[in-house]
Amino acid sequence: MDTTSKGWNLHWTMGSAGIVGVTTVAAGLGLWYFNLGRKRLQKLKDRQPICMIRNPDAPHKLRLLELSEEFLKEHPDLKVMSMGQYLSQLQINILSNDISMEDVPDIIREQIDTALTAALISGLGPAFGTAVLPLLGFLPTEGAIFSMISAALISATMGSALTDHEQDSTDRGSFPLTVAMLGNGADIYATSDRHRMREPVDLNEPKPDSSLGKWNVGEVAYDPHFGMKFGEKAVAADDSQKDESKQLIPNPFIVSEHFDKAIEGMEENIRLARGEYNGASRSLGTPTLVNETLLPDLYAGWGDAQCTHTQREIVRNRLFCCLLNRLGHNFHISAQKLKGEDTNLQQFVVKMKPKDKDIIKPQDFVKALVDNGHKISTCPRGATTTFGASFCVKENDGSWTTIPTAFFLQSGYESAKGKPAHFFMPHSGLDMDITGPLVGPNPDGTAGRCNIQYYLAIEGMAGWHSNHNSDVPWIRPNDLQNPYKGSEMFRSVTFAAMAALTLNTIATDMSLPNGGYGLTGVCNDTCAVLEVAMCGTTNCHPISYSGRFLMHTSRYAVNLATALSKDRS
Repeated sequence: MDTTSKGWNLHWTMGSAGIVGVTTVAAGLGLWYFNLGRKRLQKLKDRQPICMIRNPDAPHKLRLLELSEEFLKEHPDLKVMSMGQYLSQLQINILSNDISMEDVPDIIREQIDTALTAALISGLGPAFGTAVLPLLGFLPTEGAIFSMISAALISATMGSALTDHEQDSTDRGSFPLTVAMLGNGADIYATSDRHRMREPVDLNEPKPDSSLGKWNVGEVAYDPHFGMKFGEKAVAADDSQKDESKQLIPNPFIVSEHFDKAIEGMEENIRLARGEYNGASRSLGTPTLVNETLLPDLYAGWGDAQCTHTQREIVRNRLFCCLLNRLGHNFHISAQKLKGEDTNLQQFVVKMKPKDKDIIKPQDFVKALVDNGHKISTCPRGATTTFGASFCVKENDGSWTTIPTAFFLQSGYESAKGKPAHFFMPHSGLDMDITGPLVGPNPDGTAGRCNIQYYLAIEGMAGWHSNHNSDVPWIRPNDLQNPYKGSEMFRSVTFAAMAALTLNTIATDMSLPNGGYGLTGVCNDTCAVLEVAMCGTTNCHPISYSGRFLMHTSRYAVNLATALSKDRS
């Protein structure tokens, strides 16, 4: 297969099912494989019958995740290589006299499978990695992703480089699922396991670990988080008696008094929890060696690439997200009252200054920011997703060469010649870009950045999230529509809050795992809904709602719209 798209020249398919996320099906398998992988990795460390030697000057014989010439010409200073080029540089060295040449392919497969899985789970984190990797085909089964890498490595080291004909026969080695099959699988699983998921839920007092509870805290996947107190390393076991004066985000939150203080408090909490913190750093962390015996010089990480935002800018992103999410949660309180429910949940209030009027809606907060000198726009955007996974090669001079990676999905379509059409998996969301007094310049004089994004996250919450990424050209976002400004921008913020209310309520009420991620949709679906609401059409793909849960969310949204039409307050 030879398809060029946004700088990629895709000669092999690597993966097929990740972003559409049937995480409910795969999480158990992932945890099992994670534990198995650790045992196998220790076993291989004790018994390493073969090793590889890397020759950087070896000819480029293998074609695996190759980069297009156009992409390389656009970025002449970018130090990158393809996975195929790296594998072409490896030469086998048998360490044990007990190993026959017939055993080599099986040994390579076993070591590749274990080493790369361990590296990716380490990079993605056990919670995220064990949910996502099985969906990408990272399972010890015939046809899994790593089998293609090991097949290529075996072919090279055994002296038979792959031909184009052989590549055509192996490009079906990805996990053989399509978008439609994924939706059906999620629906079947949820239906058969309905009795387990369905437990009595009190929406008037949702649990902290529910989607509504997380929305009320304001953020997910961060520790320490903004729901904590000043000087707190971890959440207290019993925090029922909140002292608002000690909260990083007190209620009411007065921007002129609390905004900078909250950022400084979070930075101090990070120092307490991690032992160090550099607000000006854009570091993406130190790459970790995958397996020095089998994959010499290959590391999991981004090499010397930097983050798009400094650590302090990320903290500021998070604070804006928390304020918008907690204001959005006020819609849940209103929805309960419209249904005649008696809730003890306290409405969250923001004031720009102590004597200013109360702000209880996210769109009103955005309007207040604009009135106070900020420039704000929103825009649906999509980009290639790597799930945070990346590989790089450490050269003899200590420099890094990055191996661009992406995961690919079978579209279900074919070319005129009968070849399956694949596409790289995207991540999409509604971006919000903010400049103005609260963002300001950085201490070094450079322009400050504030970029956040609305989407449904696999950690179990639909809402706003910090939009920082690795600053590399192959995952930079593309506009899916023209940016929304003025009244259109305010309307998009309102729609985002309504969509988040719907998704988080359904996920909480039905006790859906991962906040309904993969059942009520994924990031692309949440972006597509907003696009359709704003423009009547969407450029997001794939759309992966499962039919059953689409009906649940649609029914809730219709009922909510009916209730709101009767009460405009």
